[in-house]
Amino acid sequence: MQVLQAPKNENHFDFSKAIKSATTEVDLHIEQLIQHHHHLSSSEIIGIQLKACQQALDLAIATHQPTLILIHGIGKGVLKLEIIKLLNQTKHIKSYVNEFDVKYGYGATKVFFQF
Repeated sequence: MQVLQAPKNENHFDFSKAIKSATTEVDLHIEQLIQHHHHLSSSEIIGIQLKACQQALDLAIATHQPTLILIHGIGKGVLKLEIIKLLNQTKHIKSYVNEFDVKYGYGATKVFFQF
């Protein structure tokens, strides 16, 4: 008698893969996210950065990380303000603080999660 196995669902969440790709720091500078960015508008750049930020948050939450550092730079503060809006709308975030450290160029936010 032959035992049939259901085909693997290609769309299921692969927790072991997620754990391997999880990180405690994410650099959201556009040049760290995509190679060719000089032709993009400011709004397109912010959109790409926020999508990367959301993906990092989702992965951190899915893998129950205690913290995540989002490196956004200091600039004019536009990206930081958008990140704060995103953090305020995201479940499982306990708090966040400015990570004022030369290691991050004084432009990072440390996020603390609660599960």
